[in-house]
Amino acid sequence: MRYAEVLLLAAEANLKDGNQSEADACLNEVRQRARLDAKTATLDAIKLEKRLELCSEYTRYQDIIRWKDAEALLKDQGERTPILSNKAGKDEPDNVAVEYIQYNKDKTRYGFKERHYLLPIPAKEIRLNRIWNKMQVGKAYKESKSNFVV
Repeated sequence: MRYAEVLLLAAEANLKDGNQSEADACLNEVRQRARLDAKTATLDAIKLEKRLELCSEYTRYQDIIRWKDAEALLKDQGERTPILSNKAGKDEPDNVAVEYIQYNKDKTRYGFKERHYLLPIPAKEIRLNRIWNKMQVGKAYKESKSNFVV
């Protein structure tokens, strides 16, 4: 985690807490290092700054989940898939291009859905939690209406 990310997280936290001056200070410290003009901290300004400052650091997914922006930004994820194709003729040098093909036509099977905001409960925690196991066994029992021993 870089100092710039810490500052941007602090700017976001201060903004949500109502401390505008501290949010401005944190955001503008990052902008000043990049020799950019000062800016008033808004959530959109912080989102843009994080996107630009941390573009190659693989934190964006967690950010868009936290901001509840994933449904809008990832709604078409998985609809099309890239495929490499060589457009060159028999005696020509390689001319590789990326084409996108329709992978899935059923809108219920691709894209980010509201249920994806929830992370799965680790299997180890389910195994260790006796109450959870009893609830699941009880639920399975009622659904199956069969005789099995717990």
